[in-house]
Amino acid sequence: MREQTVAMYCVLDDLIRFTRPTGTPPPPSGRRLTDAQVLTTALVAARFFGGNLVVAKHYMEQHWGQNRLDRSGFTRRLHALTDTLHALFATFGDLLKDLHTEARYVVDSFPVAVCHNTRIPRCKLLTGKAYHGRCASKRCWFHGLKVQVVATSDGVPVEFH
Repeated sequence: MREQTVAMYCVLDDLIRFTRPTGTPPPPSGRRLTDAQVLTTALVAARFFGGNLVVAKHYMEQHWGQNRLDRSGFTRRLHALTDTLHALFATFGDLLKDLHTEARYVVDSFPVAVCHNTRIPRCKLLTGKAYHGRCASKRCWFHGLKVQVVATSDGVPVEFH
């Protein structure tokens, strides 16, 4: 776990540093966490803690001496880095596609529910019948989006929509 966390941070820090367009100013120096630390915490949450950002943030503070940042501040920073995260995923996906010489892929989908079925009339985030669907594997209805994932035959995701 420690080695993977260090590897994630080093790769993210180098990619963010080298992919920053020329002429853009560096990020403000008054920030408590760098962009690479925020993204590393998010990836550690996804990899080791089932997507729980609070537990991953606590782990990074305890084991790596990362500065404390409240939950809302961390979430705002992470949402501000959405485009960077998408670009990094696309870059790694292209790299993995080039390395995957077998060229056998698996397509899968899963629902991302926004609210429970009883709250659909009050949902202001997504409105309309277009967001109401059925998940056959779970034998239930959901209100939200469906994500399609393209993965290698080993199960490594390379694209999503």
